[in-house]
Amino acid sequence: MKKYNMITTYILAILVALFFLAPVSWLVSSSFQQEKELLSVPSVFLTKKPTVENYKKLLFPQSFATSSAEGVNKVRTYSIPHEARLFAGSLGNSFIVSVSTTLVCLFFGTLAAYSVTRLRYRGRKIFMFGIMGSRMVPGLVLVVPFFIIANKIGGIDKKSWLILVYCSFSLPYIFWILKGFFETIPVELEDAARIDGCTRLQTIWKIIFPVILPGMVASGIFAFMQTWNEFFYALILTNSSRAFTVPVITGMFATEVDIDYSLLITSGVLSMLPPILFTFIFQKYIIAGLTSGGVKG
Repeated sequence: MKKYNMITTYILAILVALFFLAPVSWLVSSSFQQEKELLSVPSVFLTKKPTVENYKKLLFPQSFATSSAEGVNKVRTYSIPHEARLFAGSLGNSFIVSVSTTLVCLFFGTLAAYSVTRLRYRGRKIFMFGIMGSRMVPGLVLVVPFFIIANKIGGIDKKSWLILVYCSFSLPYIFWILKGFFETIPVELEDAARIDGCTRLQTIWKIIFPVILPGMVASGIFAFMQTWNEFFYALILTNSSRAFTVPVITGMFATEVDIDYSLLITSGVLSMLPPILFTFIFQKYIIAGLTSGGVKG
């Protein structure tokens, strides 16, 4: 009976893995195909002639440029879509916005979570549920006020304003996640440090920070992925390559006139790599954070 249960568990695990990995595998395989193969019937999963031309178009668009002389000026022309020339810059924009949002949210979220779990002050519960209530408002309702404010103060097409908007979304999640982690840390650890002469800030840095690090990494990865994949606000609040993020550029490959399937798929593959890379780098912290945050000490 035990052997039968083990076999059943393995079969279910394989089926679940296939369910989640099959679309991703098809996406990666399609990125190495030419558009002619992508549109062929029946569809081809593994191409006989793989090509990296789609990746070159997105990451090295300058290699597809040619110069032609017109008068005294040299004009560069490209054999690839305009959106492909903007993709590499959008990767940098997304990285700056996502990392900045994550760091800002972790800093303020950690301080806020610590204050409500360790300090007792008037209005503490109102503050806690006020943060929770801010995430109960649908994001679609807030886009108009955010756009009007950005237009008034000159925040349109600026990464700094996009970071501020994303912080308003991610900060409540990080606050409530870290609040659960702080509640698992015994108060006696801080009391012992204070008796030994540490100030409150020294206690946080030397005692609390190393213990809470897995929770910070886990919540930070959550904020990073949420910001990296956000499309709607980035579309509304940006209007040039100076601030376009990866989801916006990826969406531009599908227009009313035409859809560039090969570049659309390849951009999707490239946009997956940073979150996956971050997850693998901080994997041990994520596992520790997920296992320790749910048990109260």
